[in-house]
Amino acid sequence: MIKKIILASTFSLFATIMMAQSFNIGVRAGLNYSTFKGPLEESINEDYAVSSGFHFGLNYTQNFSDVFSVRLEVLYVQNGAKKSFGGEGTESFYKIPIPSSEDIIERGRLDYDLDISNAYISFPVTAHLNITEKIEVSAGAYISMLVGPTATGLQTFISTENDSLIQFRQSLDFNYNSDVAGEGQAIGRSPGIKVNGVVVYLPKFAGAYYQFNEKKGNAMNFLDYGLIVGVSYNINRGFYIGVRADIGLADITNNDTDISRAEYSENNSYIYRDDKDTHFGLQGSFGFRF
Repeated sequence: MIKKIILASTFSLFATIMMAQSFNIGVRAGLNYSTFKGPLEESINEDYAVSSGFHFGLNYTQNFSDVFSVRLEVLYVQNGAKKSFGGEGTESFYKIPIPSSEDIIERGRLDYDLDISNAYISFPVTAHLNITEKIEVSAGAYISMLVGPTATGLQTFISTENDSLIQFRQSLDFNYNSDVAGEGQAIGRSPGIKVNGVVVYLPKFAGAYYQFNEKKGNAMNFLDYGLIVGVSYNINRGFYIGVRADIGLADITNNDTDISRAEYSENNSYIYRDDKDTHFGLQGSFGFRF
């Protein structure tokens, strides 16, 4: 009997507290500016620059007082980076597929520019503190699931020893989830290059795993997670604008497909890089709560 009374009293108290608290349903949308952070191959001037995207989604805010609240969001987010390497004085390599023969690795200058755009469904959870009537600060964490990793770009190659015979330009059109090993679009193929007396026609558009003999998983990992800090300005009771920083903690690239572009092994196979590439991004948003 006593236990039932205690349980009933506890439930009644909890219900009273929840009824006294208010909540908001809201929407938020805006632009993203993001990049990758990780070890770089300095000998070929490898670099990650900022890429732009957008985000939008719904949120639920539980208000525990006039100054403190907790928010759960569901967002569609485009994160990515602009990856590049090459330039004057650098030397890389290109693996050339030879019909009915072993592939040839040709050393030379490879200028490479790739704009990566990864689409995620993201679940941020943040605590919010109103330090004034207009200014609100927040902090928390997020976990994101990758649903659409793509990239586009361009690469040009000039052989070190056979520059008159082996030089070309190739467009990059990547769908990291669906592309397969050795895939490229032969339509509109590049002019033939002569390698060891054999004329080779390269596809004008190369897929994400075109230079791999087998696909060892997707190049981008499925899960990303990290920390969040932000600040918002309340225009009125409903509208607000804000800036948020995402600081990734997970390795977002698959080490089984992350190859060195500066060196290869003695048996002409790839050297895989066991390193950690993380996400860093800024979001500029406008939101509405009701």
